[in-house]
Amino acid sequence: MTKNSKSGMFFAALLGIMLVLQILVLTGDEVRAEEPISEDWPMFRLNHHHTGYKEGFAPDTNDTLWIFDTNSTRWVVSSPMIVDDYVYIGSDNAKFYKLYLENGTEVWSYVVREGSGGCLAQFWSSPCVDKENNMVFVHANGVHAINMTTGERIWHFGTQNREFCSPVVHNGVVFVGSYDKHVYAIPEFDPNVDGTISEDEIIWYYEAGEYLNGEHIEGTGGAVSTTLLIINGMVIGAEQTNYDEGDNYCDYNIFVLPEVDPDSSGVIEHDEIIWKYEIGEHIPIIDTGCPGEGGDAFSSPSVNIDLEQVYIGSRDHYFYALALHPDGDFIDNDLDGIIDNEGELRWRFGVDNEIFSSPSIHNGNAYFGSGEYSTSASPGSVYALNETNGGLVWRYQGADGFLSSALIADNKVFIGSNDDYLTALCEGNGTILWQYKAEGGGSQRAFGSSPSLYDEKIVVGCCNGRVYCFEMPNYPPEVELLLPEDNSCVNASIVLKWKGTDPNRGDIEKLRYDVYLATDYDLVNGSDGAALISLSRENESFAPPALLEGEEYYWKVVVNDTEFENVSEVWSLTVNRRPELHLTSPEEGGRITSTSITLVWEGSDGDGDNLTYDVYFDTDPIPVTIVSDNLIEESFEASDLVEGVRYYWKVVASDGIDENVSEVWNFSVNKKPEVHLISPEDCKTVTLIPVVLIWEGSDENGDELSYDVYLDDHSSPTTVAAEDLAEESFETSGLERGKTYYWKIAASDGYGESEAGIWSFTVDIAAASNNAPIIELISPEDGAVIDSTSVTLNWEGNDQDGDTLFYDVYVDTESDPETLAAEDLTEGSYDLTGLEEWEVYYWKVVVSDGLDEAESDVWDFSIDTSYVSNHAPEVRLTFPQNGSIIPSDSINLIWVGSDEDNDRLSYNVYLSLDPNASTLVSGGQVGKAYFASGLESGRTYYWKVAASDGEDETTSPIWNFAVREEGNDDDEEWYEDI
Repeated sequence: MTKNSKSGMFFAALLGIMLVLQILVLTGDEVRAEEPISEDWPMFRLNHHHTGYKEGFAPDTNDTLWIFDTNSTRWVVSSPMIVDDYVYIGSDNAKFYKLYLENGTEVWSYVVREGSGGCLAQFWSSPCVDKENNMVFVHANGVHAINMTTGERIWHFGTQNREFCSPVVHNGVVFVGSYDKHVYAIPEFDPNVDGTISEDEIIWYYEAGEYLNGEHIEGTGGAVSTTLLIINGMVIGAEQTNYDEGDNYCDYNIFVLPEVDPDSSGVIEHDEIIWKYEIGEHIPIIDTGCPGEGGDAFSSPSVNIDLEQVYIGSRDHYFYALALHPDGDFIDNDLDGIIDNEGELRWRFGVDNEIFSSPSIHNGNAYFGSGEYSTSASPGSVYALNETNGGLVWRYQGADGFLSSALIADNKVFIGSNDDYLTALCEGNGTILWQYKAEGGGSQRAFGSSPSLYDEKIVVGCCNGRVYCFEMPNYPPEVELLLPEDNSCVNASIVLKWKGTDPNRGDIEKLRYDVYLATDYDLVNGSDGAALISLSRENESFAPPALLEGEEYYWKVVVNDTEFENVSEVWSLTVNRRPELHLTSPEEGGRITSTSITLVWEGSDGDGDNLTYDVYFDTDPIPVTIVSDNLIEESFEASDLVEGVRYYWKVVASDGIDENVSEVWNFSVNKKPEVHLISPEDCKTVTLIPVVLIWEGSDENGDELSYDVYLDDHSSPTTVAAEDLAEESFETSGLERGKTYYWKIAASDGYGESEAGIWSFTVDIAAASNNAPIIELISPEDGAVIDSTSVTLNWEGNDQDGDTLFYDVYVDTESDPETLAAEDLTEGSYDLTGLEEWEVYYWKVVVSDGLDEAESDVWDFSIDTSYVSNHAPEVRLTFPQNGSIIPSDSINLIWVGSDEDNDRLSYNVYLSLDPNASTLVSGGQVGKAYFASGLESGRTYYWKVAASDGEDETTSPIWNFAVREEGNDDDEEWYEDI
């Protein structure tokens, strides 16, 4: 073949450069990943590596789904391609078909219009489908590109009449070998859009045959009938060489070409070949009567990318394993003039006949058949060889040869033979699983076509002019109840479990289950669906909602695979009554003053079962430490407790079937407060009286402290000068000049008491003279309106010297009151009665320390008994609704508050497991929502809200909600109903 057009050479070179760039971008220098897994079977041997193995289920029987008859006795040796539920296959009758996979009916057929020479342009090769571009390619009298949808031809590239080599599409290029002694790289899309791709428009070609000193030897090239393998920028195939027309003998080579023409000349030259290896010498040709034939149905190569090995069978009765990347020793081993690289043999295995079958690769083994290209009986075998060393794993010997290539799927090997059988063998040992014998049609019924798998269906062609589709019939599924066992007693949170099976293993993922449950046997056993509680479940378990304790239930499961259904037995179960449990002491949130305590609780059981208890005791709010288990007593002694530490505890009661968990209660061990004297410093002499004693107290529990002041003129003070003080200071009185005093402070937190050390101070003999007292009115406020005819007057007096104070009270209706209402009072209050309505009163207080006196301001108040008092606020809970069930461990508590006086409201939120909702979780907040988190699964919580306007407070009713138990995630419909 020659190139006559310079423009064609330029176009081919340009396409070659573009292809180089495309491959570098898409694949990089080395691609080691396997072909992507797809449901489709788009090309001969499934993928570019020719593995012939496919994931998925395959038929377990020889039942046919349909048989398509081409209405011709011509052979169907083309292997089917299956894409998107359509079958694409060629026939010896010069037609190429698209069939519905579902029923085998014809969608369209494509008829070859070209033909010359002694043979029809039959479709013996297998198609290649490019789903992305809606094109299918097939080789007969050239390469045909056909629109997948319409069946109309897009373009044609002419070669010989009948071809065996199937096209392969990769990176926008169609690679194909031909009986015209060439390999072609053809652009996938017609460059001139004229419906024909000419020799000048192809990207490159390679001429088969032998070379000497870099030149091709004329007459040494023959047919290229293998489907090409594409991997890592290499094109691998086999060629017939040294065709001897006189002796009718030939040789065979496996060759490796670059996917992209290195010099963009449009021709793969001898020095551009990556490597060759001779795999057959002086082998008789097959005379079919068609020009160029002789290598018909030659084995196509396969590759294991991980082992970097290429596999191919030969008509010389050997199966070869060659290195994908030879060692390159630059030795002309076979004296053919090729000294660059001649390939590297890893191993070869001798078989009982010629090999036309292409190898399939899976699970460390290579699978292929042997047999002659003949319709007469010529025994052959199916082999499984170890990929690593070529050792025989198993061999199945048939009555006739196997020209078909094996499909490996579902632990089975599917292969056709010349004796009219499609055979399914066990992948592990080669034993027969099932066979199908072709009937009818022409006189020849050999399965020369290779089977393809799609959606659990196998499609294969036969020499009787028919296409067969095998599918395992659908059988009804089965279902077996597992847990709880029939007639068992269970807890209320039971999970029903069962096991579904289906003879059609592909239907396992399709199985759906309907669950029936009720307290009435007839409802469950019936077919009206009254007891149906879960419809079309995918998983094999179900946690039913709200089973009633003490009730007997019946249940069953109905399984279906979209076509058939089956019903389980009806089993029964009784729901156990859970034990009751209540903690009693120490009280929740309390405080103890000892380092040991007895935990006490009460348990009971409605079924009369004996109870045992596990006690959890920890410093964590969620106690996880078990301090005692399987107790039969209802108490536990906790000792060695640490002051200042808060402890949490709960009890789990068990009746042997069910458990009940108490609330978590807590208590703290009180730690005594601390107190330190500050002023006056120990042994200090003071010059001013009265003396102010100052100290500082602290409490780790955060308790409010009260103080007793002890003051004496001897070193062991016992006289209480003041008691229950909240302030941390005290002003002394009546001290004598020149005298030494001793003092101490006792601090109390209501649980325990601590004392500071005793300090002393001395009053200087020359202490300062008297200071006048001061007076300040407190209530009623100046200008206040009183709604009663009596009122309490309040004031506060103070004396720097600590002298005893006396008060005179003046009340009058005049603005400068002169009427003495009370005198020599020692307290800062006075009850005033008998006041007249609508009158305004003025009042003041005069204070005296015996030496000096002081007078307060004059305040007034008026009497109005019609004065309206404050209105209490209102508060109403809104969400979550009372008695509801929430699906998570957190929730927003929401309420509404209002006040008739429009006072600003504040809220206290109470939330606990106690039905009295006694635990304050948020105080004095102004927002009307509180986010509660960390809630325990399966527990019921009680809550309320108290609203205050500063004067009055109103508390809402107590509501409750439950937290959904874990394990009920599949029962969302039930929770939605609730």
